Amino acid sequence: MNEAQPLLDIAAPQIVIIAEGDNAGVQAHARGHLFERFIARVFEAFGCEPPTKSTVNVRQSGYEVDIAARLTLTREAAIAECKAYSSFLPLSAVSNFYGKLGAERLDEPSMHGWFVAVPGLTAEGNEFVRKLEAKDKRFKLVTATQIYDLVKQKGWIRQIEPSSGAVLSDHALLLTANGIAALAKELDPGSRLPVRVLVQRTSGRMSAAEVALVAADEYASGLPVQDMAAGLALDRHAASADVPTLVSVVGSAADFEYQFPAAPAFFVGRENLLAMVKKISEEAGAKGRVIVLNAQSGWGKSSLALRIADQVETGGGAATVMDTRTAVVPQYVSAALRKAMTEAEAKGKLTLPSDASFASLQSTLKTLQSSKWTSAAPLLIFFDQFENVFREPRLTQEFRDLALAVRELSAPILLGFSWKTDLVGLTENYPYRLRDEIRGASLVINVEPFGPAEVGTLLGRLAKAAGASLSADLKQRLREYSQGLPWLLKKLASHILKQLQAGTTEETLLAESLNIEGLFEQDLAVLDAPEVEALRAIAREAPVLVTEIVERVNPPVIQSLVDQRLVVRVGERIDVYWDTFREFLLTGKVAVEDTYILRQRAASTSKLLQFVVQKGGEVGTAEAARELATSQHVVFNAARDLRQLGVLVPKSGGLLLSEQLRSGPPSENLIRERVAKSLRRHTVFARLQHLLASANEHGVSLDTLATEMPSLFPAVEATPHTWRIYAVSFSSWLDYAGLIHWRGQMLFEASAATGKATLLSTRERLRKTFPQGGPEMAIEYLRAKVRGAARPMNSSAAQKAHNDLYVLGLIGADGSLLSSAMPCIDLLISDALDTSTLKRLLGQVPGGQSALSLIEAQSDVRPEVVGEALRGAYGLPWAPSTTAKAGTLFRVWARQAGVFTSRVPQKINE
Repeated sequence: MNEAQPLLDIAAPQIVIIAEGDNAGVQAHARGHLFERFIARVFEAFGCEPPTKSTVNVRQSGYEVDIAARLTLTREAAIAECKAYSSFLPLSAVSNFYGKLGAERLDEPSMHGWFVAVPGLTAEGNEFVRKLEAKDKRFKLVTATQIYDLVKQKGWIRQIEPSSGAVLSDHALLLTANGIAALAKELDPGSRLPVRVLVQRTSGRMSAAEVALVAADEYASGLPVQDMAAGLALDRHAASADVPTLVSVVGSAADFEYQFPAAPAFFVGRENLLAMVKKISEEAGAKGRVIVLNAQSGWGKSSLALRIADQVETGGGAATVMDTRTAVVPQYVSAALRKAMTEAEAKGKLTLPSDASFASLQSTLKTLQSSKWTSAAPLLIFFDQFENVFREPRLTQEFRDLALAVRELSAPILLGFSWKTDLVGLTENYPYRLRDEIRGASLVINVEPFGPAEVGTLLGRLAKAAGASLSADLKQRLREYSQGLPWLLKKLASHILKQLQAGTTEETLLAESLNIEGLFEQDLAVLDAPEVEALRAIAREAPVLVTEIVERVNPPVIQSLVDQRLVVRVGERIDVYWDTFREFLLTGKVAVEDTYILRQRAASTSKLLQFVVQKGGEVGTAEAARELATSQHVVFNAARDLRQLGVLVPKSGGLLLSEQLRSGPPSENLIRERVAKSLRRHTVFARLQHLLASANEHGVSLDTLATEMPSLFPAVEATPHTWRIYAVSFSSWLDYAGLIHWRGQMLFEASAATGKATLLSTRERLRKTFPQGGPEMAIEYLRAKVRGAARPMNSSAAQKAHNDLYVLGLIGADGSLLSSAMPCIDLLISDALDTSTLKRLLGQVPGGQSALSLIEAQSDVRPEVVGEALRGAYGLPWAPSTTAKAGTLFRVWARQAGVFTSRVPQKINE
């Protein structure tokens, strides 16, 4: 009986059930049993005896009824599974039932099976059912349309017919405790929006309680309800239901107008994502498709949505991007579709059918399906800021039904959603299932931060706007601090542009810490107290209705904040310009981790820091360079890291200790705490903590940390060798701060040995590279330590020996013998040196195993080749002479450890 039906019955009538009850749970239970009794009556009309078994389940998604009965004429057994949901049921629902039917037929081969799908099945499900019904005459699908036709045929209802000039839509069945009635919506002839709900029994009038229940049902959506039996004249001038506020997303008017998403004219990059969307649009043809943009806050979802809309319109289609912060009721969905469709018709992209209706999602989809299209170019309807919809489960369900239904339409529709993935403060009612069903029906596009090329394009535009080229240092600073986040980069660039246009020098800008919290504080510094309080009041409730906020905040104050673009108007609501700013207003902090790069080892800044302390905490840059016999560039590099870590504060042309360190001569512990406080909120420390948690006691290698660095700084382009240098620098500072323990080329959880390095001490500090000298002197130095007597040794030789033994793990930084290393020490100081122990220790130093392998593979390998293995492991910019010297010394150590070496041949050009 389904052969003449289309694969998808968009116009399937609804079944509305109303019941009285003291609360929602009681009402839902009563509605379930009304549906159960109605289905039993339907199957009696199909030729069945009263059911021998019937169960009902009331679920969040709808009603389910299972029935067991026998055919009246043949006495053959029959089972039925009835599901009444808001959306079309998938193929899996009917295939699962057919599997149960097959199991039952093992005992009763002649058993009949009916699957009742209200409103119906998806196109894929209908195709499956057609194949089943062609082969299995005892299996039938029953839909809402068939039930409605049966009810009319049996005379249980009399369908409401339009009187002269009236337009009706959304015919439905009404089930009540007092019987069945017909429903319909009357439309405004012009707008095709609903103006009232009409209800009609075959005889008699509806009770006042029943009319009130219909008015409260989602079917009515707040419309007035009129009983046709009351005999009241229809008012052709009745106003349609209030149309939800619809607001389109507005793009920026300039490159660095960070309060708005980038308009297509100022859009940068994302070519691969745009190509992906274009491809699915072209492949879909006259078929509905759904996409979801997923990303964290500030990663450019709204900008990409506007650019996709521009791409669709350039290709001959029509597009609208809606800001869903104004969506509060389910009717929003139909209203948004109506707006998109009427705008597309005005542009000549489609023609609406003569029976167009926007009375509900179902009738709107029927209108969409029946429209005539001028081309295959799609109609894009994009819902941005969608995380706000998740506050309302019923509204989310309406969008879910739309997403599922659009895929079944034979029309060139491209539906889009974008929501942020870093949602916080979720409640128990957060509709995870509905969200996941939308995502499951969609092509999910993950939006990543900008890469080096995209950031480079915007930096070029910044230079053009400033009318001057930007220094490499300033551009690098912007790359690091922006983290590749489009919004944050535009915020920083806007600040830089204003400062440069105001005459601020790049030197001053480089001395500043481009901290997002600092920039937010600057936004607040120019406001008066009432404006700041108003901002925080709006942030607590945003997006908040204007009518509600003006009861607590003076309208002129709100207008001032709008004019300064600290808040934005979204229809009838007010919101702060970005959710990261909202977080700052409420907590004083932002979740954005610090992302500057430390380029100097902690020890490399020691001399400069000591000099600043000696000068009372403040000194000029030129003076520091002169007194330390170095260049201002070297001073700047060391000062930059100290400034990033909060030890120094910005001062043009000078070096200034932070206020906490200027109250008196700073202690090492105070500086260490200051550095630790800064590094705890750094993205590198956060990632390293995660790596260490996975590594347990085994530690994390410097190489592993170096491979993680590019993902932490997506806007920075560097070679693997440079990333390793950065990893070494961070490790030295984290070790100094007591946050991790750095040993050789491995990083471990903080221990008692962590944080022993000093910056203020004037004593000679140990280097952590190996080797500094030859093995004979180091072993002699070790023997002297154990035996208490040795031949005199100059300080330089002793320092090198001390350093090499420290790196080998045989003595501590203070020269004490390590108890854990005593078995090795006993062997090394014996007259018959244990070469295997020494070789094992050499293999544990950074690059040691690689260097030993080179020598064992080629006994006359050149020192610079061996030194290169060591240099690469340490990640240090050694000069060629230093590299060759390190290789020569390591060859001597290897020979001492029993590895055969032969004379290195001279180079041809020597």
